[in-house]
Amino acid sequence: MAGEGGIVIEVVNVPGFDTGIHAPNALSSLFKGEAEIATWSEIPTENILRFAVVKKDKFGKLYVDLKDWRDNPNFGKKSGSMETSP
Repeated sequence: MAGEGGIVIEVVNVPGFDTGIHAPNALSSLFKGEAEIATWSEIPTENILRFAVVKKDKFGKLYVDLKDWRDNPNFGKKSGSMETSP
């Protein structure tokens, strides 16, 4: 779970593991309706759809403002290709 100033990312076509099933005792800090999915530590940039920074309101509640989401310009593009053109 990201704290204030942390980054939240939305990924596509990345395998994830439901921590509610695989680590149920680790979920005590989640809010109702919130999900925590664990992924591999390295996600290819072409699988990141968008990202945003977590903020805290005056009551201490963490949130991501919908207008703060930023699209990833590399989404869907293959990165790190070792191919060379003739």
